[in-house]
Amino acid sequence: MTETPHGISANRLRQILGGSYKTFWFTTHRIRVAIRGRGQPLLREVVGDFGTRRRVAGPHHHLSEKYLAAYVEERRWLEANQDNPHVFRDTILALVRGEGLSYDQLVAAR
Repeated sequence: MTETPHGISANRLRQILGGSYKTFWFTTHRIRVAIRGRGQPLLREVVGDFGTRRRVAGPHHHLSEKYLAAYVEERRWLEANQDNPHVFRDTILALVRGEGLSYDQLVAAR
């Protein structure tokens, strides 16, 4: 997620590393929770046309409104750390120090 300018989809991670889509989808959302901050200024750039909330810059092609803020936060983190040689380490530290997220919390109705 940290080594590509626009992030990486859970499906692409599954293809590269093997395993289940569900595992990578959950893992990437846990990372997004750990790295979240203020991403609202990037909202238009990430989703493009607000009328559709489906056209997206980057690897995420099937967004639901429920998870939109998480994708915005991922983009914010990537842009803020594009010149950080320690972005992988900092992402892991944010994950370790951040709040937890269970699968049930992630998929619960909001």
